Amino acid sequence: MRPYLAIIKDSFRAALASRVLYVLLFLITFLLLVIAPFHYQETLDWKIDSQNNLKNRVALFERLVDRHDDEGEEVIKHLWDRLPSSLTDELTEFVETSRANEEEAVDEDDDDQETAVDDGDAEETPDAEDSEDDGDVEIQVGGSRRGQRNRDELFFRELRLSDEIANELNTIIKSDDFYDAQVWEGRALENEAQEYLDEGVENLSKEQTRRLNRLLIGQAVSPTIQSGAATSLDFYYTPMYQVEFLSTNQTHSQFKSSFASQIPYYFDKFVLSIGLIIAILVTANIIPETFEPGSLNLLLSKPIYRWALLVAKFIGGCAFVALCASYLFLGLWLWLGLGMGIWDRSILLSIPIYILVFAIYYSVSTFIGVWFRSPIVSVIMTALFWAFCFGIGSLYAWVNTYMHNCQLARPVAVGNKALAVDYSHAFVSWDETSASWKNQIPPSDNPGEDFAVGAVRVMGKLDQAPEPMLPPTLGPVYNSLTQQVLLGHIKFGDPSTMGRSAFTIVDLETMSNRKVGNFPNGAVDLLVDDQGPIVVGGGGSFSRVDMSKSKVDPNAETAKNKPDSKPGPSGRTRSKQSNMKGWFNEIGPENSKTVRGPEFVDISVSRSEIAILNQLSLFVYKRNTEGNYELDRQVELDVELPDSMSGQVAFGGDKIMVVLGNGQIITLNADTMEEEKSYQPVTRVAYSEVVASEDGNWFGVVYRNGQLWMLDAENPEQMFRPAVTGQGSVSGVAFDGDMIWVCDRTDRMSQYTLESFEKQTDYAPPCGVFSTPFVFSYRYIIKPFYKICPKPGEFYKLVAYLSNSSDSKTNQEVDLRMSGADKDPWSPLWSGVGFMCLMLVLSCLMFHYSDY
Repeated sequence: MRPYLAIIKDSFRAALASRVLYVLLFLITFLLLVIAPFHYQETLDWKIDSQNNLKNRVALFERLVDRHDDEGEEVIKHLWDRLPSSLTDELTEFVETSRANEEEAVDEDDDDQETAVDDGDAEETPDAEDSEDDGDVEIQVGGSRRGQRNRDELFFRELRLSDEIANELNTIIKSDDFYDAQVWEGRALENEAQEYLDEGVENLSKEQTRRLNRLLIGQAVSPTIQSGAATSLDFYYTPMYQVEFLSTNQTHSQFKSSFASQIPYYFDKFVLSIGLIIAILVTANIIPETFEPGSLNLLLSKPIYRWALLVAKFIGGCAFVALCASYLFLGLWLWLGLGMGIWDRSILLSIPIYILVFAIYYSVSTFIGVWFRSPIVSVIMTALFWAFCFGIGSLYAWVNTYMHNCQLARPVAVGNKALAVDYSHAFVSWDETSASWKNQIPPSDNPGEDFAVGAVRVMGKLDQAPEPMLPPTLGPVYNSLTQQVLLGHIKFGDPSTMGRSAFTIVDLETMSNRKVGNFPNGAVDLLVDDQGPIVVGGGGSFSRVDMSKSKVDPNAETAKNKPDSKPGPSGRTRSKQSNMKGWFNEIGPENSKTVRGPEFVDISVSRSEIAILNQLSLFVYKRNTEGNYELDRQVELDVELPDSMSGQVAFGGDKIMVVLGNGQIITLNADTMEEEKSYQPVTRVAYSEVVASEDGNWFGVVYRNGQLWMLDAENPEQMFRPAVTGQGSVSGVAFDGDMIWVCDRTDRMSQYTLESFEKQTDYAPPCGVFSTPFVFSYRYIIKPFYKICPKPGEFYKLVAYLSNSSDSKTNQEVDLRMSGADKDPWSPLWSGVGFMCLMLVLSCLMFHYSDY
């Protein structure tokens, strides 16, 4: 053993003799001294940022303009009177212009429909029809361009007004006399605001007064302005110089959690990448110099094996890098802990991971060094190997992201029809003729925007929590009264409708569809009861959709073939938008609660009740004899968790299931609101979707790792994984009577019986070279090749998995939904170690049988 230790020591002696080790240690020390003065200070958050806090600008403008003179709206009037008259006049003009523009679009739509009818009557005279069509096209194109120009102008005015109103609100917040006890008398305030008032406004500091004003304004126009976090962080480089662009309105706990979750990624992409380049350069000559005249003969004269000599040299290079890496990461860990208050073990875990990643590259350098005996060739070939790994990883990431966004996510239970929505808002149905999925609603009215839609699909996972790139679709829901599917989805390429969803109706008999307009501002979910569809607003309001205004006639032959818009000479089209006035009629409730997203609300059709999860409290609203919903009962969940914990509610029959972000599952009796059972089948993976059967006998929970867990309410002792195909790739489920639909493997949708989970129907395109080459190449070429190749650039996933305390079994306060947990974090380790061992074996064999 002593001869091999001597060889390892020689690696350090060479580094010391060449001054390389001294240079690296000096550079690391200099880096640590440069970043040491960087620190933060925590202050109360009182500023309103137009980009991050104004979530629904148009709704804010309309509320201020429409309600400042209404009786009972003293809070909004109090705020309106403090705005400068020039701004209030401009807001009023903007709202009036916006509504007039919508009415003009409706008038043009009605004219186009009348013209279309005239064209149909004139079919017996082709010449006249052609001339009329030509004139009609010119009118449409002009109207289309004029309407689009007006919408664009309004959109940019909206952006400018949002900045102005944010600045004016910040000015109001700074005033000491904004709070008026008479204005807020009898109004329920947030706990934080009430605590300040209990202390006495005259006893508050300037910063506390501003925070109070910020809370009051946020609640006055909720949810159009978010209240924000309790504190904000200001960052400084030295005590004097503030780095303003880094300031964030987060608490230190939130910042610590979000920053800690990103540390492994940034360390991998920056610190590790730069460190690896330096490490490969300074160690590239260790193996080739072994073959210099006299050196090899001296080493082989000792009682050692050739392969062991090479392995000792390899370990010596890794030990040299380990010394420098340990010094660097320990220094960064101490700086983050002492200066930023973030004691994160992921930095310490990065030390062995970094050494392993270096060893993977160094094994390639060793193999090339034995083969060519040249340091320069070793560096070049190692760089090419890195480029190869990067290319394979990037190709897989791009294709995998695209496939994920095309994944069937929300099936619609409508009997024998296979319908679903994917993550990119495409609504598809199964086409028996072509044995493939057919997009029933193109995501854009303009065919020229298809490229933009495709680009969005490869930008990232559109549903990635905590902040998905696209808002979720509203619905889809099946309205049995009209035999139609209703949904709302984002409209690409139209900045004037940002934050609003296109209201689309699909008739199931003819599979015709029509975009009839936009859902109201702030709509977060679409439900349906036995009286029809209901739109849930972000402020907790419910609005009944008047389906008598639907223009989709299921018995009309022309409904299937007549397009919603006519193309002009340039190929561009204009969507026909019906007037939405009178479509949405508010049906309560008076005691509304903020709804943060569609996962926080669900309906029990059989009971005509709606459940809302709000800050770990459950509120149930019941429909009265007048058809309005009113608060019936409520309960605070018996859990000791922060109010910011995410969750989802599923309501079926007399059972309510609440799934919290830490993986805890609670079932409650809908009548007594008492907790019945608690489960936690998974402790390291976040849930993706929770659904309930209409009778409340079955619940299904889909997790991010593609696993489906179910609960049989008649046998509630424990949850179980049903024997369905595709476990590990499940993306969505829906109950349909005594059946369940399961989406898995990107594009497969299967129907099973609930009693035995026997498959009844299977819809999946045939995967072949000639039918679906893209899917075929992904599943059988790119994905297997990616699995075999080493993945040095993905070790940060393993570091994050091991270090971010995402095991909610030991840390109940962790919110798994806020972390981007990977399905298989150990994959980079196994593939990397396997590849490194293969390279070393080949190098040892070559070294053993070569003549020197």
